[in-house]
Amino acid sequence: MPDRLGRYVIEGEIGKGGMGVVYRARDERLGKIVAVKVLLDAETVGSEARIRLRREAQAAAILNHPAIASAYDYDEQNGTPFIVYEYVEGKSLDLVIAEEKLSPAKIAGIAGQIAAGLAYAHERGILHRDIKPQNIMVTSEGQVKILDFGLAKRTSLALVQSNGQRLEGTTVETVPGTIVGTVQYMSPEQITGEMLDGRTDIFSTGILIYEMASGKNPFEGRSFGSTVGKILSLDPPPVSAYSPEIPQGLQEIINRCLKKSRDERYPSARMLRDDLEKLRASASSPQEPDRYPGLCGALIPRAVARLSLVLLQILYLGIYGAALYHHGAVFTAIAQGLAFFSGGGLLKEIGTPRLWTTAFLVTGCCGIPVRLYLIASVGFDDPETGLQFRKLFPALLMLDEIWALSPFLLLGKWPPGLTLICVVLLAYLPFTHRNLVRNAYAEIWQ
Repeated sequence: MPDRLGRYVIEGEIGKGGMGVVYRARDERLGKIVAVKVLLDAETVGSEARIRLRREAQAAAILNHPAIASAYDYDEQNGTPFIVYEYVEGKSLDLVIAEEKLSPAKIAGIAGQIAAGLAYAHERGILHRDIKPQNIMVTSEGQVKILDFGLAKRTSLALVQSNGQRLEGTTVETVPGTIVGTVQYMSPEQITGEMLDGRTDIFSTGILIYEMASGKNPFEGRSFGSTVGKILSLDPPPVSAYSPEIPQGLQEIINRCLKKSRDERYPSARMLRDDLEKLRASASSPQEPDRYPGLCGALIPRAVARLSLVLLQILYLGIYGAALYHHGAVFTAIAQGLAFFSGGGLLKEIGTPRLWTTAFLVTGCCGIPVRLYLIASVGFDDPETGLQFRKLFPALLMLDEIWALSPFLLLGKWPPGLTLICVVLLAYLPFTHRNLVRNAYAEIWQ
């Protein structure tokens, strides 16, 4: 490892590839941390490697996009060429895939940024041709940076800078018919040496998305030949075979990216990005089951919930009607109960038995029209019922819990145990009531 290259002081090695090594370095003039890419052995490598490194620097210098690592400088020292890149603090995508199970929203977010960066490069006449997890960095904030345009290829007569200027003398072409790249992430046309366009990078991006969703490369074989054979002739297993929870929309995006015929793929990376953005937005939105955690109503069909709701209102009306019909017995039972539990003293503090019995009956009179309203609205399937019940529930809960005490009026006529069971059941009914409304009108129960 050199001590310095030009004005850049080398601090340590970041990573190493087939032909180059990347160091963490400090710019002496600016005090800025950068990444310096150097050929592994500049003295022994051929001219093609030097041309490729210079081509990478030229391609990266043209591109100015948040999802593409910026190139700051290109220079040579003692015959050793090197490129200076922005230093990206994060993890390569292969490490991210290995360390965590990515959610559909995160997969769409990462892939969408990759597609956006590729769309920007393609529109300026540059293909990447080596899209793979090791060439994608993800920061702790989730920002994606595409690295290594060493295999970049020109798709137009001239490269176009971000300011629109055309660089007629700049070339990023390789020898026609040669196979360059990483075979597990190549498109069929890249393997067969055909003329390439942006759809080759889209195929490679589809492999990345598949790998993020399943943790597996869809075409990786035991040898170079078997991998090539799979890419050229076999459709990959459905990603749902590895991750059943992957949404249908993401599976469709992957399938379209991995079509053998490029005419069946996305015609542009920008269209791929748009679909991924829509998927990310929908995957990030709360889904219906998440809005109702623990809702037992997911097991109850809507029609059954509505019928049960009507029957429950009829039960309440029956309780109200029986108590109002026997109002004399209600007065007497409440008076006796208050006198028994207070020894007579409580009556003076909180009111007379007639006041309490009157309040008890008033609550019943208030509950009856509410129950009739609910029976009518549920019977006619009024979509606002869920919303109205949500507003009324606190008041109805109080009424229902007061009337849950009504079985105590039967003390002396029924066994105490049976009376207590009736009280417990009636006290629980309001919550059953609430769950039934949720099931019958979940679409407006916010």
